[in-house]
Amino acid sequence: MQFSSGAAVNGASGAITIGTGIATGGQSGAIDILIGDTNSAALAGASMTIQAGNSVSGTGAGGAIAVTSGTSAGGTTGSIDIATGQGDAASGAITINTADAPTTGASGALAFSSGTTTIGGSGAINIGSGTALGGAGGAISVLVGTGNDGVGGKVIIQAGEST
Repeated sequence: MQFSSGAAVNGASGAITIGTGIATGGQSGAIDILIGDTNSAALAGASMTIQAGNSVSGTGAGGAIAVTSGTSAGGTTGSIDIATGQGDAASGAITINTADAPTTGASGALAFSSGTTTIGGSGAINIGSGTALGGAGGAISVLVGTGNDGVGGKVIIQAGEST
């Protein structure tokens, strides 16, 4: 099954919107995108790719991807969970990185931060490796890239201030 908007010679191609309706007396409907299981010992499960559009001419930026949980008028917002599946031999890895810069410019930055709050504490950021019951615990490495111009990169760890 394939959903596709038509190609455009001049102008933008059409958008595709998938959504559920607003529910006034109950919970709105969910949207699930599922890939079927592979029932073969020699084959891997099928992959899922989410990719924004490329800018293939000029200096335009490539398309962005935004993943945002639902807001809440009086409670807690929705969570976003990114996890690998469990395997008998090992679980899969999660890799988050920005692409290399071609010949000029800088590669993209990675930012991990919790939100600001006016009443109450801000959210914590926890980085840890799992417990090993039959081997060595996982390492945590913080590395600064090398350069060939100017000073080297810095590692700064700073505790918050209370005013």
